[in-house]
Amino acid sequence: MPSILLKLSLVAILALVGSLTAQQIQANEGEWGAEQQSVSVDDLDEGKIETFASVYGKIIEIAVEYEAKFAEAGDDAQQAAALQQQANEAMVAVIESEENLTIEEYNLIVTSMRSDEELFNAVQEHLDT
Repeated sequence: MPSILLKLSLVAILALVGSLTAQQIQANEGEWGAEQQSVSVDDLDEGKIETFASVYGKIIEIAVEYEAKFAEAGDDAQQAAALQQQANEAMVAVIESEENLTIEEYNLIVTSMRSDEELFNAVQEHLDT
């Protein structure tokens, strides 16, 4: 996957997954507490990065699929809201399907990738394989 697409997808995914409700995140709290603000490559084992990259790739696919649907919705706010809900549910389902990754962990890694180039590159390496 080209790097520019990965970066654009990251922005789209942050917008979509960022709208997860506080209840969903609290219900899925794992070993990383709410006090942790970011992670680095050093904080993650290879298995966690690999799992994250797999889920991230699936979420990119969902984001691309729904991007087209949002474009079709045009200015229809109701349809856009329904699509947003569907996209969120699809993304949450993908994250929850992994035993080794919680929604909180996923969001923390995605957020950390924005400012940690080493983490971004480690995830991209797994996406390219």
